[in-house]
Amino acid sequence: MKNGGHIKYIIPILIGLAGVIAFLFNDEWVSYQHCKIYDSYERELSFLTHYPKSQYAPEVRELIKKNEKTFVDRNFNALKMPSYLYDSNVNEYLSSYDEYLSIFPDGQLKGQVNHFINDIKDERDFKKVGRIGHVSVKACDAYFEKHPYGLHVDEVVYLKATVTYKENSLRNGSQPYSIYYGSNVRSGGCRVVIKSSSNHDCIVTVKYNDADGRVAGHVYVRRGDRAEIPLPSGRTYQVFFYSGEGWYPDKEMPKNVRGGFLFNEDFSYDKTAFYLDYGESMEYTLTPTTNGNFTPSDTDQNSFF
Repeated sequence: MKNGGHIKYIIPILIGLAGVIAFLFNDEWVSYQHCKIYDSYERELSFLTHYPKSQYAPEVRELIKKNEKTFVDRNFNALKMPSYLYDSNVNEYLSSYDEYLSIFPDGQLKGQVNHFINDIKDERDFKKVGRIGHVSVKACDAYFEKHPYGLHVDEVVYLKATVTYKENSLRNGSQPYSIYYGSNVRSGGCRVVIKSSSNHDCIVTVKYNDADGRVAGHVYVRRGDRAEIPLPSGRTYQVFFYSGEGWYPDKEMPKNVRGGFLFNEDFSYDKTAFYLDYGESMEYTLTPTTNGNFTPSDTDQNSFF
């Protein structure tokens, strides 16, 4: 009976000790302790994945929130756009973004992360548009739909124009800059006559050769055609030429002027100023000829306008 009494007390102790050992070595509890000790969002995320209904889950979620900045810095390069964005980069960022939303649905840095991801998508869709000569109009329209106020709206507008207006020309003799310079005089007593080359359309401006250098008249000359600019007589003038292909009416030019060529632009002028009296004219043939009356000199768009 004496030995049996000892056994009666030892059995409950052993059962209790087994319970303590089981508790101490319980995976859930041990994982929770590791989360508190090591405090890394990878470990905490793993805990929530394995034990989503754990009694410790609320505490672990609070621990994760403390690691938001670490996650952002590591996965989004501290919110800095890379100098060149590869497709693999885009996929990595978007994958990290999905993970970020699942871990930090109400994160304090969510606004910055969303802005960064929107810029990443903007860059990705801009790459799809293509470059001059290889532009996808469909990709342009898709870009506008997704990014109406995107980083590259102006560039995409221009790229789309290189396709839409590639073959565009104006009517011969038109005055595309009349809104800026006024219309040419109907009859001023003298004139400048221009015969364009067979290769390019051309715009010709005639400026007063004085301190103001205002435009006295201008005209659009289609390739292989002829046009003239009537001018007031008794003044000294200088002539400027702007040739190219693909007239784009919304192209931004110097001095807030709109309208210009998309391809093969060339600016030149006649260095020699000339005086025109009543009934006189000056004629320019823009195709190279032997013993021509002038040799064009290169200039830039700022001098032309």
